[in-house]
Amino acid sequence: MDKEDDSGATATALFLRNDVLVVSHIGDSCLVISRGGRPQSLTNFHRPYGNNKTSLEEVKRIRAAGGWIRDGRVCGDISVSRAFGDIRFKTRKNEMLVKGVNEGRWTEKFVSRYSAE
Repeated sequence: MDKEDDSGATATALFLRNDVLVVSHIGDSCLVISRGGRPQSLTNFHRPYGNNKTSLEEVKRIRAAGGWIRDGRVCGDISVSRAFGDIRFKTRKNEMLVKGVNEGRWTEKFVSRYSAE
């Protein structure tokens, strides 16, 4: 796989109609608006590190899915906990499972349930 094909991205979208504002985001792209001349963030970063509520929830979600955090990165690899792309997490799933076993994150029994999928 080419290095360019192995990348991922984050995004933030905004839709404003009349007085209704809809915001969506994924990853560490953020949206800040000005209210009364003061900045106000409308998004929280999806990161697996930090002591804020969003980061702690992301770590819990990742661990519940069988992942781990090493050096502030999901499975020691990616610094955001939500993104699109980063296809290696799907196409190289068995490699990630082996990596987890080698690092003592999972047992062989745990991996055997997922490697057959």
